Amino acid sequence: MEKNKSIKAQAKLKQLQKDSKKSSLPSDLSSKLTRINKLNEEIAESAKKQAELSRQLVYKKSELKKHSS
Repeated sequence: MEKNKSIKAQAKLKQLQKDSKKSSLPSDLSSKLTRINKLNEEIAESAKKQAELSRQLVYKKSELKKHSS
């Protein structure tokens, strides 16, 4: 789920970066840069969540191995 969020945010980010190159109005460019920053934050947060979930999974797998041995 987090991985899908990250992929979607990266796709939006890529599109915004393309659009911002075409943008000539300062207000439009500012708006796009704000959205780009928010998407970057969303991607970073998603990566943190994925890392935490991976750690939890490793821990739970090791606990299962202990109990099944």
